[in-house]
This record gives sequence, C-alpha cells and structure tokens, in this order.
Amino acid sequence: MEQCNKIIEILKNNNLSISGAESITGGLISSELVKVSGASDVFRGTLVSYQSSVKINTLKVDKQLIDKYTPVSIAVLSSMLDGAKNLFDTDIVYAITGSAGPTSYDGIPVGLVYYGISYKNHQYLHKKVYTGSRCDIIKEAKNDLIDLILEIIIK
Repeated sequence: MEQCNKIIEILKNNNLSISGAESITGGLISSELVKVSGASDVFRGTLVSYQSSVKINTLKVDKQLIDKYTPVSIAVLSSMLDGAKNLFDTDIVYAITGSAGPTSYDGIPVGLVYYGISYKNHQYLHKKVYTGSRCDIIKEAKNDLIDLILEIIIK
C-alpha cells in the first residue's frame, strides 16, 4: 500500500494520469491504486481483459498476434499497452498478462508472466516466471508491476 501512496502522490504532483489493462491480476492493481485517497485525481480506469476476446474487441489486439504468440507473450503485452493507451488516453499505462495455473494452458508454463508500462513514448516490458500457488503467482506479479510503475515514474 505504501508503494501505491507514493505512486498517487508523484502522479498528482506532476499532473500525470494513469490507466491499465489487466489479465492475470483481474483488476488487483487498480484495486490497490484506488485504495489511496485522491486516486480519482490521476487514475482513469483499468480494463480487465481476462479473455482473449476482450483483448481483441476492446483493446484492439490483433487476433493473429494472439494466434501466433499466445495471449501470454511480449507481443500481446505490448499491444495491450497500446490498446489501453488509446482507450484511456493517459500519460502512463500499465498492462499484465500471464498464466497462474494450476495447470499449463496452451503450452504456456504455469507462472509465466509478462508485465510492463508505457510512459513518455517508451515501453518497459518485463518477463518473469513465478513459482508457488495460483494466488502466490498473482500476488507477486501484482507487486512487481506496482514496483515497476514506481521505479519508472521516479526517474
């Protein structure tokens, strides 16, 4: 929660806005951000794009990209960032996609997560493989993305 307080404070002090597109985390990142008083000054919203159809129809991720690379890929993450940027028109956009298990899906290993942010016309894309339960994977991925947001906006 302390990280989110810092994020909201920095965004407010710099007159910046933020939005996101969440898949594996199902809205947990936005939930953490809106717990901070004053978040409504800077947070526009997040789209939970849990199914590929939402990525395709709302974020405008190309279906061929998903077919070629799977929904859990760096290419789809990058496209999710672009889609959320177009949808919300904010200074900073975050996105996350991954596989929390407990079983592998479509050849995607359990624990594989791609997360990133778009800020000042640059995308910061990360790949990480987490271990543990489904809840552990989701929680750690959420925390890592929140840490990344703070790290980038402090620069």
